[in-house]
Order: sequence, then C-alpha cells, then structure tokens
Amino acid sequence: MKTATLSSLGDGVMTFSGAWRANRDYSNVRHYYVLVMRTMAGSRWQNNFYVESAVPFDRLLQTHARTSESGEKWTLEVRRQDGRFLLGDAVDITNDLDKIQERFH
Repeated sequence: MKTATLSSLGDGVMTFSGAWRANRDYSNVRHYYVLVMRTMAGSRWQNNFYVESAVPFDRLLQTHARTSESGEKWTLEVRRQDGRFLLGDAVDITNDLDKIQERFH
C-alpha cells in the first residue's frame, strides 16, 4: 500500500514510489497493490483507492514509472486534472477508483 497526499484544492500531482527489488521478490506471490490518494474535498479529506493485481501493476510501472539513478527505486505519478485521475499522464484510472470489493471478489 502506497499513500500520497494532494494538500491543496484543485489539480495537482501525487507521487508514489517503491523498490524494484520488492516487485521482483513478490513476483511469484499473488498480491495486490493499493494506491491511496488523499485529496481535499471542500473542507474535508477524501481518500480514493486504486487497487491492481501484481502483473497489471508491474506493466504500468514498466510503461509509466521513472527509475532512480541507482536503478533501485521506481516513482509513479498520478495527476488529478479536471476531476480525473491520470496515472503517468496517460492512463485515466478515474473509473477504476474505489472498487475494492470487485478486485477481491
């Protein structure tokens, strides 16, 4: 589970990061990645969850994540823009948010 906060109202970027080694170590285990996006909704915090199984999430990382200079860490950005959530500025995940029950059914 990775959490990022967009502390101001409106559009902005939330950044998630992790270790490539962890992805390799767990590649043979059935698991899920959860990105928690904390945003301001008026005067309250709102949490949105993006849940994805390992293989599709690893594909997203390979396509959209940046790798650190050392090659050990990945960084993935989710941009909130005009009420939409864009993963890596290309993949609209808005309609996939908060579907936790569907992922574990």
